[in-house]
Amino acid sequence: MMQLTVSERITDQTRQEGQSGFEDATEAMQQFVARGKLSDLPPAFASDLLLAMAETTMASMVANPAKADHYRSAGFEAFWSAAAKK
Repeated sequence: MMQLTVSERITDQTRQEGQSGFEDATEAMQQFVARGKLSDLPPAFASDLLLAMAETTMASMVANPAKADHYRSAGFEAFWSAAAKK
């Protein structure tokens, strides 16, 4: 996702079209963050932190398929711990 974000080949129109359909997911994430431990942070920053954890988890699963289940569980626990209610 980070590479797509900084790519000069991706136009603003393409970015908008790519985000279309994710409004409900974005709203749910904002509500989740607003009620959790990250609620004192700017919403965009809190969402970026959670996205970074998800991307790191997925990258680790791809890089080491034999431990994918371990990374999936650990990533979920880290995500939930960071975002859950205070």
